[in-house]
Amino acid sequence: MKIIVIGASGTIGRAVSEELSQRHEVIRVGRNPGRLSGGYHLAGERRGAICPNG
Repeated sequence: MKIIVIGASGTIGRAVSEELSQRHEVIRVGRNPGRLSGGYHLAGERRGAICPNG
C-alpha cells in the first residue's frame, strides 16, 4: 500500500514513516524537500494521508 506521511521530517513523522516503510511504500512529505522522497503527485490514487503534527 502507498502511504503519504505529511510532516515526515519531524520527530514523530520520521518515526511513523520508518515503522510504516517496513511493510508499505511510504511517500514522505515535509518542509525540507531535498531530504524527502517527493510530493503528493507521486502517490497517484489516494485513500488517505497521515499527518503526525495534528
